[in-house]
Amino acid sequence: MKKWTIILAMILSVIGLPEIGFAQQDPQAGQDQGQSGLDKVRSLEVAYLSEKMNLTPAEAEKFWPVYNSYIAELQQLINARKQTLHAQGTSTDAQAAQALKDEFIFREKALAIQEKYKNQFLQVLPPRKVAIFYKSRQEFRNKVLNELNRRQAMQKQRFNNNIQHRRPLHPGHPRN
Repeated sequence: MKKWTIILAMILSVIGLPEIGFAQQDPQAGQDQGQSGLDKVRSLEVAYLSEKMNLTPAEAEKFWPVYNSYIAELQQLINARKQTLHAQGTSTDAQAAQALKDEFIFREKALAIQEKYKNQFLQVLPPRKVAIFYKSRQEFRNKVLNELNRRQAMQKQRFNNNIQHRRPLHPGHPRN
């Protein structure tokens, strides 16, 4: 367990926080870097799942194509959700009501995809390994989120330290 925490921390330090694709300011600028970072995190997830699930070669041969389809379908839904959220505002009650409606539609679609693939996973793996898959996938997501939160807190702390240690401007300075 500690081994994965160290590996995850090293990979996230190599790819950097903004490159993961969650915190990009300009969708066009840095899109390749963001996708590259996301690909690295996905590769880490595959390695993590491989270790946790302990698949036989025959199981792996059947499981990974289904997994790749599952991830691709979820990613399509996430991308559509991002476009919808980007296009709509929430400054009026009508817009906020529509945003809520869209969010719950997204959640229903995500659940439908998960249900569909749960059945497909059960066709290629025993139920025990499917349960390990879902549990391990959630564990990995939690590790990534914890690492991101830790990095954001460190970045905020550095920012606050820089502000506190700044020399005061002399009384005649134009910014005073």
